[in-house]
Amino acid sequence: MLDVLIASRNEADNSLIEKKLSPIIDKLGAVKFTSTRPASLPSVLDGRFNLLVYNSQHFNSSMRNNITHWRSLGYLGPILLLVKIPDPQVIDRFADLQNVTIIEKPYENKDLQGIALKYLNETKVMQRRFRRFDTKQKAHLESYNKDFASDSVISNISKGGAHIVGELDDISRGDLLRVCFELDELKKNHTMSAEVVWTQGDVGTVDRCAGLKFISKSKVYESILGGI
Repeated sequence: MLDVLIASRNEADNSLIEKKLSPIIDKLGAVKFTSTRPASLPSVLDGRFNLLVYNSQHFNSSMRNNITHWRSLGYLGPILLLVKIPDPQVIDRFADLQNVTIIEKPYENKDLQGIALKYLNETKVMQRRFRRFDTKQKAHLESYNKDFASDSVISNISKGGAHIVGELDDISRGDLLRVCFELDELKKNHTMSAEVVWTQGDVGTVDRCAGLKFISKSKVYESILGGI
């Protein structure tokens, strides 16, 4: 069980986060809410908490310093930052910080719930660099480095990658794929190169899924020629 501290500037924001977490609240431990500014947070943040959710309206340059300060005072647990990001490069400034995850506003309830549960289960959390959008688009996959082709469905997509579901029996982490799909809203066909970052689900079932990271065609050539 996780003991969670949720911090926002005001009680209204805390109430909103409480509502977003309500479907998984029974899987958490004690949940405490506080309305405070970053400088005052150490007065309520102590070692009994397993997760800190810090909600901020806008990103500011002092956030990294605040996290470093909280760590220096003894809090070593996971930190979730809920914040509006002006540019994806901002996220890179936090890449070297352990157990810090940024959820970009606006976000879906399942994003907050999913990451909180991952920390609950002590699962490694990967930082998303680009906001994802739910969709349901048919996609055709072809492998660059093995004899594999299949139809699948893109369930969500971002500028940096996609989540696919379907008969993905013969793909594994590190595979390079050619992904062809049409975005219904734009009525445009797209062909992207992608690397398989992870797979999940039983082989031979239609519920098997995978996470893809979009890569440049030059990286595909580099990988293929490097294996010759």
